[in-house]
Amino acid sequence: MPRLKRRNHSAQMNNKRCCSDSVNTCVTEENIFDPNIRIKQLLSTEKTGHSEMGNFIIVNFKQISKMFMKLKCPDCYKQTLKLALGNKVGFSYVLNLTCSSCAENVCAIETSNERQGNTVPDINLRIAQAFSNIGKGYSAIEKFCMAVNVSPFSSRTYSKCIKLLHTAYGIAAETLQSEVHREVRKAYEAPTDVPVVDISVSFDGYVIDFEVMCKVCRNCSVAKRELGESSAEYDIWFEGRRKDCDVNHYGSSTSMEMEAALILWER
Repeated sequence: MPRLKRRNHSAQMNNKRCCSDSVNTCVTEENIFDPNIRIKQLLSTEKTGHSEMGNFIIVNFKQISKMFMKLKCPDCYKQTLKLALGNKVGFSYVLNLTCSSCAENVCAIETSNERQGNTVPDINLRIAQAFSNIGKGYSAIEKFCMAVNVSPFSSRTYSKCIKLLHTAYGIAAETLQSEVHREVRKAYEAPTDVPVVDISVSFDGYVIDFEVMCKVCRNCSVAKRELGESSAEYDIWFEGRRKDCDVNHYGSSTSMEMEAALILWER
């Protein structure tokens, strides 16, 4: 009998751990919060011309203008329509369609709609989120826009988008973690007022608890460089935002894991 490859043997062992007899539940693709599964579902979705969610494309503005030049004005019926860019909010523009013959404003529409509950265009949030997901910041967005000949949004707009995304991520993480806690209690048949202190470890993607350790604060680093770390201006600035500083670990990088574990076990 041929010997199983190491990776095949590891996969079989992972399946056994995920479906353990000690817990009255079996982890499947339907009940885990795995972003890779959502990506697979998105890629397997049949693409149609109409979609409930807006699809973003990169288009040369001159090509769109040529298309409207071949259409007739609804008032004077002449092929004198002209498309022009209006107000700009980050990557979102207002497209103004006018007639150069009768000077009639045919219509005006925004290239990106706003998310419900805030005044930031959807495309701005998506750009900030996309570069954040690959570990890049505003300077990378500027380089990307320079390469594709697109005007970027300001650093102030970027900071506003990051704050909104941070709030949304926090709410989503709390919601997801509460759902995971309910699933764990359900699996171990534990009442809500009794803590579960011992659970089996499996490869199901559940995050029971976490702690973020950080040795660097980007805002403080920028302020130190611009104001001077030993200046009185920096001391006044730092006192006003001490509670917002991201630094919560002052030891070595190798001791971060131990410090985080201690915080988790003391909760």
